[in-house]
Amino acid sequence: MIKICFVTTVPFGLEHFMLPIVKKLYETGEFDISFICDRDDAFAGRLPEWIHYIPVKMKRGIDIRFLKIISQLKKIFKKNKFDIVAYSNENASLYASIAAHQAHIPVRLYNQWGVRHRNMKKGAKRSFYKFIEKIICKCSTDTRPQSRLHRELCIQERLITEQNSKVLGLGGTIGVDLQDFDIVQKEAWRKEFRKKVSLPESAFVFGFIGRITKDKGICEILEAFDRLQKEEPLAWLLLVGDLDVNNGFSERDKEIIQTNGRIVCTGRLPKEDVKFAYAAMDVYVHPSYREGFGLAIQEAGAMALPVITTRIPGASEVLVEGQSCSLVPIKSPEQLYVAMADFLGHPDKTAAFGAAARQRVEQEFERSKMIGRQVEDYLELANRLNGRA
Repeated sequence: MIKICFVTTVPFGLEHFMLPIVKKLYETGEFDISFICDRDDAFAGRLPEWIHYIPVKMKRGIDIRFLKIISQLKKIFKKNKFDIVAYSNENASLYASIAAHQAHIPVRLYNQWGVRHRNMKKGAKRSFYKFIEKIICKCSTDTRPQSRLHRELCIQERLITEQNSKVLGLGGTIGVDLQDFDIVQKEAWRKEFRKKVSLPESAFVFGFIGRITKDKGICEILEAFDRLQKEEPLAWLLLVGDLDVNNGFSERDKEIIQTNGRIVCTGRLPKEDVKFAYAAMDVYVHPSYREGFGLAIQEAGAMALPVITTRIPGASEVLVEGQSCSLVPIKSPEQLYVAMADFLGHPDKTAAFGAAARQRVEQEFERSKMIGRQVEDYLELANRLNGRA
């Protein structure tokens, strides 16, 4: 039996991205599975009894306790004699890759869900985060970049090699549960949600779901929408997520959202209600500055929405430009406005792009297919350890 450990800083990534994969790994009978993250008793109580939960005090962002965390992880890895240690988010990956390397873990798997330094301006901050990425990659035996463009760029930067990296399918993590995103229910959900949040049935709704913060392109959305709504009385904007004023998002922008009569901001919705918000939209707008791959884009496509996103690795690879999405440069409210106005002014194009987006998701990002690729990859790593590869 292969002993495998998954490490993140906080439980969210383990619960929402890894648990569906881990359940399938357990069913193979090949793996003994452990989770490591910050202590969360409620999370621990929700885990199946066959997952070993090991809490280690960690947090997102810079942690001055990093040397202590690495030391703790090294002791845990050595004590449990794991065969595979897998890690994803930036901080946990730094701690776990170093600790696993020092503990001589045979397979150290970096699920590279985004590369933070890439869209930063040249300077000390960018150099710092690139240095961190180099350490993680250097300490890892295998990497799984989130997309093909991410992989190509990382190879060019000599962070990873052709031999120790690969992309599963087109990229992404667990994809979309199409039974949950039931397209047959879209019209009913659309009417119900619009009524609930006071969106007129006749409105043409542009929408965004996620952290409402600067690096998600919210400032550009607001600027483009301000121009559009002055010209188009049917234009409305639906924002779903928490306002994050601590990450470059100004109080002025917050005030615009709260006072503009044609902007509806719901705050964060329960996970099970997100599909209703997608159903209420006509076009999904996602002008992010950086992205691992873009689960929200996949979800929007599952609800047959055309997407406007940025020409960056990850986000630009989910759908097909000119068929199911429009791509714009980052930090370009002018081009974003043009793309938004184009969809609003051409309903036939909007419908055609939406249908193509749904088809793309069905073919490439349906959840059972995505999880199957992940399970197959872990089995290949297990076979390598057992000398069967």
